[in-house]
Amino acid sequence: MTVPDGQGMQRWWDRRATELASQESSENDGGQVTESNESDSAPTWRERIPEFITLAGAGLVVLLGAGVFAALWAYPKYDRTHTVPIECTVDSADGGTARSGGARGVSRTIVRINTEECGRLELSWKVNDSNVHRIVSQLEAGEKYVFQIGELSTRVMQLLLKTDTAPRVYSFEKAD
Repeated sequence: MTVPDGQGMQRWWDRRATELASQESSENDGGQVTESNESDSAPTWRERIPEFITLAGAGLVVLLGAGVFAALWAYPKYDRTHTVPIECTVDSADGGTARSGGARGVSRTIVRINTEECGRLELSWKVNDSNVHRIVSQLEAGEKYVFQIGELSTRVMQLLLKTDTAPRVYSFEKAD
């Protein structure tokens, strides 16, 4: 018996497995060997195209999900380590808490800063219950400040201004 090369290998293997299974079943039935039926053979690669498309689609969904997860994990870390300065005039500042979504959301202490030029900003980096009032008192209405916000927050600031999300501030100082 010769073994074919290339594309015919899979079909040969499928036929051989069918023949062996047929022989085993016929030996159990009293030793009569019957010819295998062509309609019982394994599907060709053309018949399996829908299976391949389904597997490729599932793989794409998994890769996209992993990409989204990685982006959500990396975004705050990149934003925190790559800051850019923006100069804004403070209208008001107040301390409070922000709650993340979900039934078991986590609360964090924040400083909400309303500005003329930059809209609403949010400072939560290194803010806690014991220093929130001191930070709010440092921000005087009508004064210009230089805020360090994340580079990605700067790039998507226009999009963030259209939603209810405020860019994160990592530090600030009074402008000269």
